[in-house]
Amino acid sequence: MGLASLSRESKVKHTIQPSVPIRCPHCGEALQAVLYHRMQVHGCPGCGGIWLEKGEVERLAGPQEGHWLQQLFEAFLLAEA
Repeated sequence: MGLASLSRESKVKHTIQPSVPIRCPHCGEALQAVLYHRMQVHGCPGCGGIWLEKGEVERLAGPQEGHWLQQLFEAFLLAEA
């Protein structure tokens, strides 16, 4: 993926990536940048997990009223009340 196709935020992240690889919280393998539904996310070659940064779940799910993710969050919030 070339820098021209990335958003401004992604370009900044891509430019200032740490020299030490980010490790998978599950198995410890070094995460790799992968495309998932036309969005760059972190994938683990060891366990196959996909790790998302803040806001990426919402971008994948989209702003849909009554979406399954919204219903799940609301169920947890109501259960805690």
